[in-house]
Amino acid sequence: MRGIFTQLKGQLALSRLSEDKLIELVLAEQRQGEVDEVALAKAKMDAEGDDKKVEALYIKHRIRRIKDNDDANLAAAASIKQKANEWDQKSKTFSQSNKETNAVQRSGKSLIRIYLLLFIVLIILSLNNPYY
Repeated sequence: MRGIFTQLKGQLALSRLSEDKLIELVLAEQRQGEVDEVALAKAKMDAEGDDKKVEALYIKHRIRRIKDNDDANLAAAASIKQKANEWDQKSKTFSQSNKETNAVQRSGKSLIRIYLLLFIVLIILSLNNPYY
């Protein structure tokens, strides 16, 4: 029980530290004069004319947009990975099918060779046998 509690505390601390890093990132963007126009517009809408709230709300919305962008990228990467796995599976299935087809073709060629050999043997026998 104690291990689960420690693990939960660690996860919460990690989440808070992650949020702190995002705040640092947004503050650094602001120092460099970078502005996310969409986050600013959302902040102004939520502030309802209170200019003092705009900056705090801007940070909140900018962090949300960074997280959403990261989540969207992770989802896209997962989708690409899933498609790659599907293609890999199809490739393996095709490869297996191709191997089976090649095996059938090889056995078919072997049968043709055997029939051809038997045919040649029959011709030779018929040439040597006056009753044919």
